[in-house]
Amino acid sequence: MVLAYKGSHSGEHGDGIVRSEFHEKMFGARLVRAFQEVKERFDPQGLYNPGKIVRAPNFDDRRLFRYGPTYRAETIRTDLDWSALSRRRRRFSGRGSRCATTTAPAAR
Repeated sequence: MVLAYKGSHSGEHGDGIVRSEFHEKMFGARLVRAFQEVKERFDPQGLYNPGKIVRAPNFDDRRLFRYGPTYRAETIRTDLDWSALSRRRRRFSGRGSRCATTTAPAAR
């Protein structure tokens, strides 16, 4: 939809890895090749920000997700009663995952 209305898929924080796969549609093949050439000249070993802006993977590539396509959580029985939660959310692995994904409040 963004392209149909000739808009920009990019925000003020740049493109990173999530939008990079769409650069050719946004900028055209010639300009994307120029991005690659500049990156290769300044970073010939590909050490800085690999996979961002140039040669980016598809943002929905399951291999890049926190839990890959073959991940299976171990079943752990506890004495805690989470029966009020949905079946998926009451697993211990689901509770632990929620702890790992919350962010700390901003410093004041």
